[in-house]
Amino acid sequence: MILHFKVVFKIKKIIILPLLLTLVLCSCSHSATLTPDESISEIASADKTNYVRDVWFTYYELSAMIKDKSEEEFSSSIDAAFKRVSDMGFNTVTVQVRPYADAFYRSSYFPTSEYAVKKQGDSLSYDPLLIMCETANKYDLQIEAWVNPYRVSVKKDISTLSNKSVAFKWYKNKDKKSNVYLCSSGIYFNPASDDVTNLIADGVREIVENYDVSAVHFDDYFYPSTDKKIDETEYKSYLKNGGKSSLADFRRDKVSDMVKTVYSTVKSADSKVRFAIFALRFILAFAMCISRLCSP
Repeated sequence: MILHFKVVFKIKKIIILPLLLTLVLCSCSHSATLTPDESISEIASADKTNYVRDVWFTYYELSAMIKDKSEEEFSSSIDAAFKRVSDMGFNTVTVQVRPYADAFYRSSYFPTSEYAVKKQGDSLSYDPLLIMCETANKYDLQIEAWVNPYRVSVKKDISTLSNKSVAFKWYKNKDKKSNVYLCSSGIYFNPASDDVTNLIADGVREIVENYDVSAVHFDDYFYPSTDKKIDETEYKSYLKNGGKSSLADFRRDKVSDMVKTVYSTVKSADSKVRFAIFALRFILAFAMCISRLCSP
């Protein structure tokens, strides 16, 4: 589990990594500090209704509980994990249900995750996200869906994808091939493609409509590199039609358009569900800067 201590006071939201926070506090103060056990005790004793305390479950942690495991085994593992979260005083869990272009839930758009089954696209006899929603409700926990919108795979070979994968289908179609980008770090969707934006929005809609989640979180919501080839087709078309923005501004606008589309999609599906972007890299950099500034 990744323990992200997220505190919300009405409108203001503060997201803090507890271990980094501990380092910052230790470097900024020469007075007595709380021990880990005392910190956990303080969290557990606080009123759960005043703010959000969140534990994030990464896809590889879920994979260890799901892959080659029966429904009963997964249900038992996630029950124990969520019970511990609740007992420690946290009131929310955020689960990474689409780390790449595959899913830890029943999806009409994405194949079953390779981290949940032996081979991407293989059938899974149970629905992990449904079980997690039910278990979260059992322990009076809010549950939030964590999605990585543009990542397709860390592998660089398109043939490793399931033939059910939309990325695989697009890449094999000469008219849609530009929707997918291959580079040294893996396979990604092209953020400038309207097809990609619509896919991302549809994928979020089915989560909000089919599962009892309180929020959807995005991570890695940016271009995979500065390579001009990523969206060369779309940018040329934009300029041909009178566009004046630089490539950098064009790309920022495309990502912003995707975020706006997804926000509208979430609110149209369920106005009570929140949509947020978790900028982990920014928070890590910020915490490190604060730690250095406070060091004697």
